[in-house]
Amino acid sequence: MHLPEPGLGLWLVILLAGLAVAVQLLAERGSGGRLLGFASPLLLVLALVAVGAAALWRAPTAAEIAGEAEPVSLPLPLPPSPAAPSAAPSPPAPAAAAPAGTPSADPVVAQLAALGLRVAPLEGGGFGAGPNQAFSNRNFAQAAVLLARLPGLRRLDLSRTPVVDLAPLRGLTGLRELSIQKTAVVDLEPIRRLTGLTLLNMRGTAVSDIGPIAGMTALEVLDLRSTRVTDLTPLAGMKALQHLDLRSTAVADLAPLKGLAALQTLALGNSRVSRLAPLSGLAGLKWLDLSQTPVGDIGPLAALAGLEDLDLSGTPVTDFTPLKGLTGLQYLYLTSTSFADTGLLAGMSALEELYLARTGITTLDPIAGLTKLDQLDVAGTEIADLSPIRTHVAIEQLNVSATRVTDLSPLQGLSALKLLNIARTEVADIASLAALPALKSIDLSGTKIDKTALAQLNQDRAAHGLNPILDLPM
Repeated sequence: MHLPEPGLGLWLVILLAGLAVAVQLLAERGSGGRLLGFASPLLLVLALVAVGAAALWRAPTAAEIAGEAEPVSLPLPLPPSPAAPSAAPSPPAPAAAAPAGTPSADPVVAQLAALGLRVAPLEGGGFGAGPNQAFSNRNFAQAAVLLARLPGLRRLDLSRTPVVDLAPLRGLTGLRELSIQKTAVVDLEPIRRLTGLTLLNMRGTAVSDIGPIAGMTALEVLDLRSTRVTDLTPLAGMKALQHLDLRSTAVADLAPLKGLAALQTLALGNSRVSRLAPLSGLAGLKWLDLSQTPVGDIGPLAALAGLEDLDLSGTPVTDFTPLKGLTGLQYLYLTSTSFADTGLLAGMSALEELYLARTGITTLDPIAGLTKLDQLDVAGTEIADLSPIRTHVAIEQLNVSATRVTDLSPLQGLSALKLLNIARTEVADIASLAALPALKSIDLSGTKIDKTALAQLNQDRAAHGLNPILDLPM
């Protein structure tokens, strides 16, 4: 409890002093002055008592007034808190427990999170770092200093961040994987010394000069898709390169790739490549995308017996004879080409996906033996007879839209068929589909089949204990 008057002690002194004076006067009147010696010491004692009381009964502090409580001692000084990020970082994705000895609990990791980079262990060992919502160019410069203190850092993903300058990465020579996909980076000079990189992704950037990466001979994966790169000369010495993506670039000359014997996948779709001669010696090539390119001569491909996946969609190729010897192909895409001779495919017994939409084919007879097919697309062709594929029990997806097909009875044995597109055909009877156990949806748009026919089909399927078929445009 407290009294509100801050000058209480002073008033008490005055009161007691006045009392002492009164005692003195009374003593003198009653005894003729004989008690004068006693009153003076009494006055002194009372004055001292008043002063002591004032000292003990001090005015309360503002804190005590506010809290009606005794003051408490101050705690020990706390370590300074890190600067608050401009935006609250998102919670890091759950990661597997880090092995003993890793810096998962290191203060550096917490500081990196506050600066916009979350760190997590990688399955193969070491650590990877990627952006969170606190990432900014200003924070990135500070974070790079901390990243250098993580000796186990192997992967850095800066994809879709506002990073412009890679200078802060100069010292991260232990990095093995770096992604700057869809950033504003244009200059690779700052990462010239990162010669240990095995993966570099710069897809969707404005990079045009890849000269600084010429010394990265350990690279196995390089993604240059949708960049401004035109000259591949710096890649000539990359003997370890296995996967190269050059889609949607202005690259035209493949000569620098001539000696890259380790190359397995090469994506050239929508590029300016027209000559394939430099590829003829790449015996290890398994995956090749030439879609939407000006390639006219595929003769050099005849030597690539190891090819498993080939896309020639939308090319001006007229002579497809070189395909005949590529019997190891598993995936072949010839959509929107002048291809017409299905006889060239007869020996491709390994084929699993075959896309011949909008080509000049008229018969499926030569592919009767391709029983591994699970996807077949002949939309927009002159195909009328489906009997050659009656034994193709592996087919899961079949597109015969806009063809001359009218009879679906050859499909009765296709037990794996899931998706069927018969849009814009003259098919009028779908009863033969009633017993197909895996069939989930069918595109009937533009046909003579109405909802009543589909309802009847589903009743028949129900009688077989099968799920109904949905009419879904594909």
